[in-house]
Amino acid sequence: MKKVYLLWMMLFLSSTNLQAASNDAFFFEGEGQITPTLQSQELLDANLLPQNNGNIAVNIVSGGFPDIVAHLTVSDINGKPISGLTATDFALAEKSETETAPVNESLTCFEENITTTPISLALVFDVSGSMGLGNRLSDAKTAAINFLNKSQAGDKASLVTFSGCDQGGIIIPIADVKNDGDQNGTPDIVDAIQSLSTLNRTAVYDGIGNGIDSISQEAFPKGVIVFTDGNTNDDCHYSINEVIQKAKDKGIPVYTIGLQSSIMSAQLKTIAASTGGYYREAPTALEMETLYTDIAQSIRGQYTLCYTTHNPVQDGTLRTVTVNYEGKSGSGSYTAPGVLNPNPPVINHTPVTTWQENLAIPISAEVTDPDAGDSISRVSLFYRIAGSNPDATYASVDMTNTSGNGYGGVIPANMVTLAGVQYYLAAWDARGGQAENGSAAVPHFIQVTAASPPPVANAGPDASVREGDIVTLDGSASLASTADGVLSYAWRQLSGTTVTLSSTDNVRPVFTAPFTGPEGADLVFELKVTDSANKTGSDTVTITVNDFLAPEASFTWSPASPAAGQSVTFTDGSTPKGGNIVSWEWKFDEEGTASVQNPQFTFTKNGDYTVRLTVRDEFGSVGTVTKTVTVSCPGGDCSGSGGCFIQSAGAAFMME
Repeated sequence: MKKVYLLWMMLFLSSTNLQAASNDAFFFEGEGQITPTLQSQELLDANLLPQNNGNIAVNIVSGGFPDIVAHLTVSDINGKPISGLTATDFALAEKSETETAPVNESLTCFEENITTTPISLALVFDVSGSMGLGNRLSDAKTAAINFLNKSQAGDKASLVTFSGCDQGGIIIPIADVKNDGDQNGTPDIVDAIQSLSTLNRTAVYDGIGNGIDSISQEAFPKGVIVFTDGNTNDDCHYSINEVIQKAKDKGIPVYTIGLQSSIMSAQLKTIAASTGGYYREAPTALEMETLYTDIAQSIRGQYTLCYTTHNPVQDGTLRTVTVNYEGKSGSGSYTAPGVLNPNPPVINHTPVTTWQENLAIPISAEVTDPDAGDSISRVSLFYRIAGSNPDATYASVDMTNTSGNGYGGVIPANMVTLAGVQYYLAAWDARGGQAENGSAAVPHFIQVTAASPPPVANAGPDASVREGDIVTLDGSASLASTADGVLSYAWRQLSGTTVTLSSTDNVRPVFTAPFTGPEGADLVFELKVTDSANKTGSDTVTITVNDFLAPEASFTWSPASPAAGQSVTFTDGSTPKGGNIVSWEWKFDEEGTASVQNPQFTFTKNGDYTVRLTVRDEFGSVGTVTKTVTVSCPGGDCSGSGGCFIQSAGAAFMME
């Protein structure tokens, strides 16, 4: 294992040195040139590496110290979990960092999860810009949905996405996989997956951290499954060391998938091995479905072992727990609590009392520690949708130190419903002290009001212009739903020959219609409006640019008021602009066509007919004109229920 680590470190340092040699560290992954954040570049702490041979993955839960719980998966050479083992198959030992040798421990409980044991999974989705290449995102959606459709009764899942810093997050909190809150016949998590779209940049470590938070309060067995097709570059909350430590503290295995031979496979392997999961590569997104199933089987096949540590002293030391089975070993670690701190942290927080539906809620606090030499080790925000169930699970997220004693966290928008939000804060210091502001039993309550509707964008009617014309786009018909009526405007061109707008944030930007040649062009523009509540609406407009030198089509006909059955002569009156007219295409409504310059045509019935003439010059430019020809009955008599032809035929019959 040490050799593998040294090789990985050499490759990682070599990569970092190559980046530094160019004076700027840039990653390229289909998202342009990106400078990675410090969290994304942090080197791995060797103390976090696992000490196992890959066949036994161990996760330790020490919250009940001195009673310790170990969750482990034993795999065969093909990576498949081994079932049917008993307590006598395992040997377990613990060693403190101050002890010279491990001490064998006696098991106080042993349990093998059955194959139908419900599991809790965090599906962590990469929605970075590079996932928009080819069919990567659509295939990944299909793989995840197919996997979820085959889930077992009682299985739970959360959906977490990541791209850039603070983009994405916990999209669907942990819930039964089959949960269908809107009763549309499709599980909520499937609806959410189907609606995913890509954003720029990649924050893999932040995504894993959010995935851990989404299932941290769930019972075992559980695990995080994360995939990425690129290299992390925009983490702003977690580094590789912080996210590994977080997973180890929570006892949650992280399973990693490298899509399209991810260039950060070394980091993904280390995260998985260090937390009790494993790494796999998926050459295509569709192959993820098989990996999802294998990972779920691995999590479902865990063993649970309990023991009471031989060293119950609360000395704050790092303890390593090693499990052996038939010459194979795996290890996990935990930190024993320190001496209880009589002076816990102090949390100063002004509770949020009201908010608007479907808007994320920023929560801030000042956290200090009264003991000299002590420090704050962690601050967490716990939240849930308010309701009648007092035992409903809280989701949690670690709050980020913003500056000085300030900490901030966010309650995601999907948790902000008209039912209201309950939340509380907790903080820990380095000496084991803990404090809360609010609590799980008596949380702060946020009353949520109905959201105002979004603004209505109006980009104006579609229009047809000529090459070289000065064209004004007009968004003045857009409507704000807020009382102040304030709107900001953002125009962008979606397709067609590129033009330069006089301003992209003006209500009426101007541009010059480009020269497009005989075929013309459709220019499509999008208008996005934003109101004072930061809600948006969008609309598009199509400007058709016609050939400036196209011939001007025109024609006349004689007689001017023809009768049914009477031959009508059509005379071309088109005017050439850039070249001689060389072809004429006539269409007499649905009655017939002609391709000569001056055709004759007979309409067999009375009525209004649409006649279209399309002319083309020697350079391919096209002109078109449409006119209506009114055809009457013979003799002008269209009375009677049978129409003019029946009357005429009847008169002829009577004459005979």
